[in-house]
Amino acid sequence: QLLDLGCNRLGCIPDEIGRLSELRELTLDDNEIREMPLSLGKLRQLDWLNLANNHLTTLPVAMDWSRLGRNALWLQGNPL
Repeated sequence: QLLDLGCNRLGCIPDEIGRLSELRELTLDDNEIREMPLSLGKLRQLDWLNLANNHLTTLPVAMDWSRLGRNALWLQGNPL
């Protein structure tokens, strides 16, 4: 239920990530990610998301960010 892909120089998140329906924690910090796929919105069990230190300039409006607690969404280090 935890996937840590931090520090891997990833340029994107594959759409298939949305198939991991039981995923609760996703760590993607310190990569080169520029955008997030809408399929992240399918991760209904997700309660921790770390996207710090990437190249994100926007967040998908269609995703329900309210289900992530104040301390469960890490975005620092992005040009948002």
